[in-house]
Amino acid sequence: WRFVYLENTQTSWNFSENRDRCVYDHAPPPVERGIRSEDDLKRTAVKQLRPTHTQPYPRVATHCEKLNKKESGIQDMCWTDLSNHTRSFFSNSTETAPAKAKDGGNWSACLQTGADDYRDQVKELMQAPEPCVLLLCSPPGAGKSHFACELAELVKTKIGLRRAFIDGSDDRLVDMALAEILKVELPDPKISQFLIVDEFHMLKENHKCDLFEWLHVHARRLHVLLIANRKDARDEELLQELRDHSSNVGLNPPRIKSFTTRLGNQLLNEVMDKRKTKGREDILRWMHCSRCLFGGEAVSLRGIAKLEENLQKLQSSLNGGSSTRDLVNLLLNKVPTVSEATAQDFVTCFRASMGKDTVDAVAAVAQTAKSPVSIMLQASLLTEAMDNFGTDYPDFVASKLERAYDASPALRIAAWCCQMREAADTETSDARITKQMLEKMDSPKPL
Repeated sequence: WRFVYLENTQTSWNFSENRDRCVYDHAPPPVERGIRSEDDLKRTAVKQLRPTHTQPYPRVATHCEKLNKKESGIQDMCWTDLSNHTRSFFSNSTETAPAKAKDGGNWSACLQTGADDYRDQVKELMQAPEPCVLLLCSPPGAGKSHFACELAELVKTKIGLRRAFIDGSDDRLVDMALAEILKVELPDPKISQFLIVDEFHMLKENHKCDLFEWLHVHARRLHVLLIANRKDARDEELLQELRDHSSNVGLNPPRIKSFTTRLGNQLLNEVMDKRKTKGREDILRWMHCSRCLFGGEAVSLRGIAKLEENLQKLQSSLNGGSSTRDLVNLLLNKVPTVSEATAQDFVTCFRASMGKDTVDAVAAVAQTAKSPVSIMLQASLLTEAMDNFGTDYPDFVASKLERAYDASPALRIAAWCCQMREAADTETSDARITKQMLEKMDSPKPL
């Protein structure tokens, strides 16, 4: 272990995998902790680190004019009308209810499914004797590196390949070429091996290009697993170039794949089984809802023990004040770029849902607070039983909305809630319960 003490350091904008390994017990709070109102954004200490501005959204009014509607009427729409309106806005269509299925008129493109556990697919590919190159990407703390170690034993047992390991954050990359490190780790060019490149996202672009150039020569004898916390723009291009030259490289194109995954209930349950974790239903709910609202960096297998401790305290305490504060701190340490007001609102709403079935939980959250966070948490509860469906809010805004920032935050949130409602309604296994949940959910008005 190496223990590094950081003094007078703003860690809020560091990579999530670095924050995930930090202990904040004695750290001064980041400036975001003091943001509780719009006036706080104007304080000198905040402005120096987080300059803020007022942003007009003229296309919202223009789009309403095209539809012969008043912009002020958006706030009075029901969920069905709001879904039609947001779909037409983000598809830049003047139809109030764009055609479904063909042109993105509904939210079907956002209803991601991870029903097939990526681990089964990767194992199947890796156990076959033919060479392959796989990129596995998910936020940190989702068990990728641990899975790679298990996979190395499986590949050794099944097809006799010895493991070679490269770390993308290796100190040697400072003064050694990647090709030299590969030569050290895989010295014999005649032996077939299983190559794991962990922290692939930490490689500079020139190192990634060097690696793939090397793979063009050596991939025919290798099973390669690249592990990343996030994808760069060039990653898929490098994989496609490998496919384009597959006949010369000695690879079959279907065995060059990328997998993007997130921490879901199946893996969480397996880990909690091993740990004999208490309060599992509350932990699963926290993980699901916080991931839906704040993205994959909000959850981690490393956080199970601390979350279990805080939730157990909350259940055993009479007033829950200090325990609520512990949960707020836990969330802000994971996602320090959100305001304390947002974190407090989330914990208050989550606490109202604890110990209840999903229908009653949606109703309880709706009664507890009238706020965007409350509505988003209600929307996340809709897919709690099928957490592989629906897109997390940050990913939704980043990749599923056309010209997302032409819309105000409220309209972006509204669009996300609409796709979560559609995910629940489309993929339901119990139409009666789904109908009850949708009816219990608050109206869009607080947005």
